[in-house]
Amino acid sequence: MAEQSVTNFLKRYVIKIIRSPISRLLLQTSLKWQRDNCMDMGAALAYYALFSLVPTILVILSIFGFLVGPNTYIYNQIFIISREILPPEASHIVMEVLVQLSQDRVGVGVVGFILLLIAASSFFAALDRTFDIIWETAKRSATDSGINEIAIAFIKRKIFSFVLVLGAGGLLVISLLSNIIIRIILRLIKEFSDQLNIVEIDIFTTLQLLQLISSFLILTLVLMVLFKALPSVRVTWGDVLLGSIITATLFMMLQNLVSRSVISFGSQFNSYGVVGGVMVLMVWIYLTSQIFFWGGAFTYVYTKMFGSRRTLPGRSL
Repeated sequence: MAEQSVTNFLKRYVIKIIRSPISRLLLQTSLKWQRDNCMDMGAALAYYALFSLVPTILVILSIFGFLVGPNTYIYNQIFIISREILPPEASHIVMEVLVQLSQDRVGVGVVGFILLLIAASSFFAALDRTFDIIWETAKRSATDSGINEIAIAFIKRKIFSFVLVLGAGGLLVISLLSNIIIRIILRLIKEFSDQLNIVEIDIFTTLQLLQLISSFLILTLVLMVLFKALPSVRVTWGDVLLGSIITATLFMMLQNLVSRSVISFGSQFNSYGVVGGVMVLMVWIYLTSQIFFWGGAFTYVYTKMFGSRRTLPGRSL
């Protein structure tokens, strides 16, 4: 009798959890992510991202100009960031590219600017198509639009793609400046505490914690902008806030697992030589794109269930 009571209690408890709004939200998000074939779209995005990576680096370096050189703080910070974010094999490729690009920054900057217009357009066009599928919106066909409308839409998408890439460079600058400011503040606090014999501060641990918080906030802000700008429908900031926080958390968890060698990519591709590094980079982009698409699906489901579009008639989840 007691065992039967415990079993019934557990059943009711499990059913209650399954029927809870949070469980329904996560379940519908996963079903939505699977139903929209995000895994296939992630493979296409990894292909476009690989070809747009080098032009993006070229333009960012040309914007930095002569400040970015082999002996500058910014240049060294790019190395550090690439080592923290990417797997070792992929970061090695980025470092080699940076070393060669630093020798002729002006020339490659012009070439990179031209290549960026082509590569970035393909990359963000793939993103745009993916979010049209996630948000179940259809673009107007060319036969339904005039030549002027098609030309204006084309120019808008090109400008939007280019601005997003330049925004990546701006965020890199913001991240570097935030690290510099944090270091300066911590040094001042340490000197002040040493003079007044206050409790000692572990600079290294505190610096790591503050850098982690600043990186999380910047990443969350970037995701909020993307989740709001990419859909072709109107989305409020409240609709994308929770999804951006969860997606940023998943990104940082993946980064932490890779940095601690919990997830290892390099050993599977060692036999491929130099090509193996490129394959590792594509796998990394693929995994991050899956997290990004899951976050987009979460934002869609959240908006339909709890957000600004919950009262609007539409398709069922």
